[in-house]
Amino acid sequence: MFKRSVGRLVVVAVMDRDRELLGFMSQWRFMVLSQVQRFLGSSYQVAARRLRALVAAELVRVSVPLGDQRKAYWVSYEGLRFLGVEPERSSRGAGPMLGQFDHDRILVDLALSFRERSPQYSIYGEAGMRRVDTMRLAEGEEPEFALSRWRFGKFVRVYPDMVAVGGGGRFYIEYEHTKKDRQRMHSLMGAMLNSDKVSAVKYYASHRAYPQLQRICSESFPDMPMVGGKPKIQVELYDELESGVVS
Repeated sequence: MFKRSVGRLVVVAVMDRDRELLGFMSQWRFMVLSQVQRFLGSSYQVAARRLRALVAAELVRVSVPLGDQRKAYWVSYEGLRFLGVEPERSSRGAGPMLGQFDHDRILVDLALSFRERSPQYSIYGEAGMRRVDTMRLAEGEEPEFALSRWRFGKFVRVYPDMVAVGGGGRFYIEYEHTKKDRQRMHSLMGAMLNSDKVSAVKYYASHRAYPQLQRICSESFPDMPMVGGKPKIQVELYDELESGVVS
């Protein structure tokens, strides 16, 4: 790949491993350096060097959204086109949002953990799911990932935080960082519970969100169907410090 800068030609080599990183990064709003290091299985210095190259090639954008000086990286429009993806409206959501920074950062940690435990699965974030469904809808087919939830007197399409596809099933994964509107949570859980496209659901929840999720599951869905000997919807407390992964 070549980039012209101030009248001179700058050559940036984009390796196969970079393409894999871009594909994974494009699923999420952003990644931080420690997460890129974890994905590559490299040293801090190597991960930083590859990110500098991708930023120089204009395939990745970078910002410093918080006072702790952590840099957030996300795939640019040019990066999506490099991957063979034409950017659509949903891709405008890339980049960190201050109000969701910790949620979106921890979601990537969960995705990396799942990838390490189960490398045979394909992992989709919301951005990736929307791209797949956009193409399917354009071809007159039903969406692969979207669920229908009743809202304001009509059904609307909604997406989970993450889906792992493999072994003949689709496993929907959510991370709740804060308490949400109970009716909204009940509606989304019901949509996942009743959908044939959802094999099982795993909710990870912070200490703040965990009690509410447990109550909704136990009180609203007392006769939860079992999948593989476990409830179709499971709720697990996620403590970032105890997990040993602090990005």
